[in-house]
Amino acid sequence: MNKIIVIFVLNALILVGCTFANVETQPPAQPTAKTNTIPATPTKPTVATTTPATTPTLNPPTPTQEPTVPARRSVFLISWDAGRADIVYDLMARGLMPNFANMADNGLRAEYAQSIDPSLTAPAHNSMATGCYPSKTGIVSNSFHDPADSFYWYRSGFDEPLDDAEPVWVSASRAGLTSAVLFFPGGTPDLPWQTADYTIAYGVRDAYSRQKTITLHPSSEEWTGATIPSYSTPYEASFTIPEVARVYIFLTDSSDDGVSNHDTIFLNTGHQIADDSLRLTVNQWGTLLLDPSKHAGANFLIQKIELDETSPQVTLFHSGINHNNAAPRELLDSLNKHFGFPPADADEYALEHGWISEEDFLHMLERASLWRAQVSGWVFHTYQPDLLMTWQNNLDSAGHAFFLQDPRQPGYSEEKAHAYTNYYQRAAIAADQALDTMLDVIDLETTTLLMVADHGMAPIHTSVYVNTILEKAGLLKLDNRNYVVVDQSKAFAVCSGGSVNVYINLADYQVDGFVSDEEYPQVQAQVIDLLSSLTDPENGEQVFSRVLSRQDLETVHLNHSHSGDVFAQAQPGYALDCWRGKDTIFDKVEYYGQHGYESSLIEMQGLFIATGVGVPRSGEVIPPMRLIDIAPTIAALLNFNPDPRIDGEAIPALIDHQ
Repeated sequence: MNKIIVIFVLNALILVGCTFANVETQPPAQPTAKTNTIPATPTKPTVATTTPATTPTLNPPTPTQEPTVPARRSVFLISWDAGRADIVYDLMARGLMPNFANMADNGLRAEYAQSIDPSLTAPAHNSMATGCYPSKTGIVSNSFHDPADSFYWYRSGFDEPLDDAEPVWVSASRAGLTSAVLFFPGGTPDLPWQTADYTIAYGVRDAYSRQKTITLHPSSEEWTGATIPSYSTPYEASFTIPEVARVYIFLTDSSDDGVSNHDTIFLNTGHQIADDSLRLTVNQWGTLLLDPSKHAGANFLIQKIELDETSPQVTLFHSGINHNNAAPRELLDSLNKHFGFPPADADEYALEHGWISEEDFLHMLERASLWRAQVSGWVFHTYQPDLLMTWQNNLDSAGHAFFLQDPRQPGYSEEKAHAYTNYYQRAAIAADQALDTMLDVIDLETTTLLMVADHGMAPIHTSVYVNTILEKAGLLKLDNRNYVVVDQSKAFAVCSGGSVNVYINLADYQVDGFVSDEEYPQVQAQVIDLLSSLTDPENGEQVFSRVLSRQDLETVHLNHSHSGDVFAQAQPGYALDCWRGKDTIFDKVEYYGQHGYESSLIEMQGLFIATGVGVPRSGEVIPPMRLIDIAPTIAALLNFNPDPRIDGEAIPALIDHQ
C-alpha cells in the first residue's frame, strides 16, 4: 500500500497516566518483610502508561514541610476490610504476607477480632471508631431506614452522622492532639462536626463505569497542536460521559510497514492532541483528567481495535469517575496537586458483566491500594498527626469477587476455584505491599501500629429476595414500575449482605404509616414466621440462622430506631437481596463472597496485630479482642480520656505493658 503521512503540529506530547509494570500471569515473587522503618524521603510522582500489572509502582510526592522527630508517640491504625483472621494468619505462615508476619512476630496478634452484629463495613467501622455498639452509634447496617423518611426510603450507613457516640479522633482533638482520618468509613468532610483535623474521604463518584464500542470515521484536519505520523488514514470519534465531559478519540497507524494496522489511540477532552492527552494501545491502562473544576478523572483501558474498512470500531472501558473529598482546603489542594484524582476501586459490577477480566480487576485493586497507601504515608510524614486511621479494601474486594470455595456456587470447578484462590492470594500480596509502603514512613520506636479487620468473609451460593417473600405474603404492594405503594404496604425489607431489617408501616411512627397498634403484633409475628420457616428448595436447609423482633434487639446491641421491627441474619452461603419485583425468592448469586452473618462465626472473625512502641515484642497470641475495644485502647496509648459513653475497654495486653 502507499504510505500516507498525516502531520499535525506538536510542541511536546506528555502522556498522562500511571506507571505500571508488565502483566504477571502467576503470583509475583514473594515479597520480603520490611526491616527498615526509618521514614524515607518521598519524591514527586512520575506518570506514564503501560499494560496492567500485579504490582503498580508510584513514587509519593515530596512533603510540603521538613519532618521532625515527634515530641510524643503516635498511633497509626490500618483497617484491613474483610481481613478474615484464619485466612490471613495462614497466608502469613506460608510466607505470602511477610510484612504482616514480621509485625506480628515483633509484636503480638489476637486470636481474632470480634466484630459486631451485623458484621458489615459501615456499622463495624463506626463501632471501631467510637468504642460503642450500633445501639449508640445509630449505624445499624450498611443500609437502613429512618422512620423520619418515606416508608420505601433507605439511607447509606457510610454517610450518616453518629447518634449518641463520638469518634476517637474527635476525643483526641479535644484533648489537644492532632488526628488524621483517611478513607475510613465514618470519617468524611461532609460531617464537619465529627471530622478529624486532617480528613480524606473515600472519594466522590461523578459517574459510573462503562464499556463502550465506538464507531470511528476518517479524521478531519481540525485536530491541532500535534505532529503525529500516521502511516494510514487516521480516524476519529467522540463520546459523552453524561454530566462529566465529552471525550475525543484519535486513532493512528504508528508502524511504517506498508500495512494498515491502526494501533495507537489518543484520548482528550478537547478536539486536539495536547500535553494532557492520553496515548494508549490495546490492553493498556491510563488515566485522564476529565473535569478540571472538580479535579475528577477516570482510568481508561483500550480493549479492542477492529479495522473494518467501512466502519472501524474501538472498544474501551472507563472506570467510575471520581474526585477527592478532603478537609481542610489546604489538604485537598495538596492532595490534588501531588496525587491527582483517586483511582477507581476494583469494579465488581464490571467484572460480573464481562466488561473487564479478572486481571483487569486485580489491576484496579492494586492501583487503588497503592494510591491509598502512599497518600496515607504522605499525610503521616507531612502533617505528623498523633493519631492516623486509614483503610484498605484489598481483601474485601477480592473476597466478594473470588471466594469460590463451595461446589454449590455457580460456575464452580476445581480448576476455576484454584485460579480464583490464586487471584485472592494476589490481592493479599498487594495488601502486604501496601503495608510495606506505609512502613516506609513509620518509625516503630515512636509509633504504635495497630492493624485490625472489621469482619471476615464467607462463600455464597444463593441469593434470597426478601421483598419477594413479603410481596408473595401480601405484606408489600408494588406498582407496575416495581415502586412501593406506601399506603398499601405493611412491611418493607432493607438488606445488607447476610442481614436484613424488615420495617413495619406503623401508624404514628412511620411517615404515612397505617398499621395500627392492635395489628402490629400480628404483622410482626407473620414476618418472623415467614423468615424463620424459610427453607432452601434445593436441599431443605433453613435459610435464616437468627430472626429477632424489635423487642429482642438489645441482646445484639441493635436496639435503635434505625433497626427494623424484625432483624434477621442468614446462614453463610445465602446472600440477602432486597431488589423489588423479582418473581422468584431464590436465584443464583453473581459473585462469590459476602459478610453480615452472625459475628460469632469463624468466617466473620477478623485479624488483629499490634507492634511498635509500647507493644511487647513477644510474638504472643492474645485472647480475642473486640472492635469496640479499639477506641479506648487508642485513648490509653495516647494518654487521653475517651468519651464516657463507650462500651469497650482498653486491651489489657497493650495497656498493662505501658
